[in-house]
Amino acid sequence: MNTKKKGIYKFIMFQEDEGDYCAVCLTLNLVEWGKNPDKLLTSINEAAESYILGVVKNDFPDEVLNRPAPEKYWNMAIKNYPLVYKTKEKKSTGSDFFSFSSKPYSYGSFVTA
Repeated sequence: MNTKKKGIYKFIMFQEDEGDYCAVCLTLNLVEWGKNPDKLLTSINEAAESYILGVVKNDFPDEVLNRPAPEKYWNMAIKNYPLVYKTKEKKSTGSDFFSFSSKPYSYGSFVTA
């Protein structure tokens, strides 16, 4: 379970039929779309970090750090995870694209001056 002190957030990113990319933070239920997968990965990471920082700064309850994305995205991650062996490694075959990443955080990551 994620807390304000420490946790982990997980992402999937995939290419949709129309060619655009979708990134989902599975543990915080954040979703973004874009045309460039590298920029999208940066953007979804920044969104997750901003969200966690907001929770820490405002002393919101830990429960808001455990809002899972819809089941269809978790199922997609489970189905495709065997194709991805390392954090941020991408699996690409033709127009199919899928990536998974997992990023730990700790309270010290969000302490600001």
